[in-house]
Amino acid sequence: MESLNTNLEQNQNRNRYEAVPEGNPEIEKAKAPDSPLLQNMKEHFSWFGGTACLYGLIYTFCLFDNPAGITFPAAAAAVILFSVLWLHKSGITLKRGLIFYFAGMMLLSVSTCMTANGWIRLFNRAGILLLFCTAMLHQMYEDKRWSFSSYLKQLLFFGGTCFASLFKPFEHLLFFLSHLKAHRAEKAVNDCAPGSAQEKEAPKQQAPAVLTGIAVASAFLLCVMPLLIASDPVFARYFRIAVSIPDFSTAIRICFCFLLGSFMLYVFFAALFRQNLKSTAQQKSRGANALTGITFASILALIYVIYSGIQILFLFLRHGLPDGMTYSQYAHQGFWQLLAVSLINIVTVMACIQIFENHRALNLLLLVISVCTCIMTLSAAYRMLLYVGVYHLTFLRVLVLWFLGVLTLLMGGVMVSIFCRKFHLFHYTAAVVTCCYIPFSFAGVDGRIASYNLEHMEKVSRQDVNYLLYDLSKDAAPYVEQMADMSIERYVLTDADYCYYRDQPYEYQEQEDLSEFETVGEYLETEFQAYMGGIVNRETPSLRKWNFSEARAQKAAEKYLAEH
Repeated sequence: MESLNTNLEQNQNRNRYEAVPEGNPEIEKAKAPDSPLLQNMKEHFSWFGGTACLYGLIYTFCLFDNPAGITFPAAAAAVILFSVLWLHKSGITLKRGLIFYFAGMMLLSVSTCMTANGWIRLFNRAGILLLFCTAMLHQMYEDKRWSFSSYLKQLLFFGGTCFASLFKPFEHLLFFLSHLKAHRAEKAVNDCAPGSAQEKEAPKQQAPAVLTGIAVASAFLLCVMPLLIASDPVFARYFRIAVSIPDFSTAIRICFCFLLGSFMLYVFFAALFRQNLKSTAQQKSRGANALTGITFASILALIYVIYSGIQILFLFLRHGLPDGMTYSQYAHQGFWQLLAVSLINIVTVMACIQIFENHRALNLLLLVISVCTCIMTLSAAYRMLLYVGVYHLTFLRVLVLWFLGVLTLLMGGVMVSIFCRKFHLFHYTAAVVTCCYIPFSFAGVDGRIASYNLEHMEKVSRQDVNYLLYDLSKDAAPYVEQMADMSIERYVLTDADYCYYRDQPYEYQEQEDLSEFETVGEYLETEFQAYMGGIVNRETPSLRKWNFSEARAQKAAEKYLAEH
């Protein structure tokens, strides 16, 4: 009877695990193991987590409430340094091509602390991020075999991988704590015998547990203390005096900045070390029927050749226009449409290269389309230059002219890839955009715009003054004095001048006679004084927040107020 009961218990225990049999391929597929690099990162969490926290401290010191200070290059250098350390810790040998990407990142970071233009700062940050992501993909994969479209897909997929890796820091932390707890338990069982020396040292071994409790309590108080301080002003006053914190919300934001920097670095490399991107070579299949591509491209080429001929004949050579149309009307329209067509054409040619099989006739037609696209790009640039000659420069117009130049260079790379399908178009594009944008970011665009406009404007209006004072960044501040000292004879009254007040607020007066003023600065004294006063009265930045352009604007404003 006892043997029968024993057999029944054994059968029950055996049946208890039949729902999840070992070696089930579906189960193994559902929970794929981590890559060796990610597993190494998980097992050495103490090192990776510690260096991530160290990076978080540097990130907070450099960038907290400091979007474009002199410490911005230090933050970029820290990203490069820690990426090299993490790759070395994982046993990965650095490739030579990383130097180009790292140099571009550093130059863009230096440009950031030398300008006050918000758009340039935004473009610089985007450029640094793209260069860093491209550099790490180049380091981890054989990207020379990737086509242009494949590279874009891999970048997008890597962005999704970063999003999917948001919980990896917590997963690795729990793994580290569980192994640490198991190790301590095993050590306590083996070493802590009654009366031994280890038993006397047991209180010291409880210190990590106490520190863990302090860390958890600190995290909890970060959430609770703002509520308590907001609920009772007396408590808030005595608490700030006790801990010497002038603003507790600042401490919260500092902690958040530290956690954000550490978290971003860890998540990025957790996604990178997944190694889940398919490093496949370019497809060598024949592709779609070339006859379809030839038919499609021949129709486009015919229309573009006719259009390009008209551009050369009537725009560049200035042949006679049809009746009822002036040259000014013809040249000052169609710019944005040509820009859109040029972008569509470059994408179309690249798509045809990827979709259709290699054929000589198709390649020639694509070359014709590319050449016509370059003519359209030059036509758009010429129209914009004519427009600038009449209405002068703005930041958008300068940016568009720069983009048209870059687009022409990119079209040259596309033409090479038509006949050489192994041409690394993505790397060429990255090199062209980087090498063209870095001088643009260092150029001080707003200052050059102000200098050009003041030099070429025969007459100025209230709108011109407002654009210089309020639409351009502090990069243009040194040129404000030049406009203020401009003779009043060059000033033109417009509707904006009919409701302008001076000397006393809220007392508006119409101004029709400017003979009593000598300069534009005397007539618009309130505007110029307010602009310069706003720069001078700005809080003096610390060394950490020092910016070259803002410091130069400060000097220009102090000089203006002293002389006026």
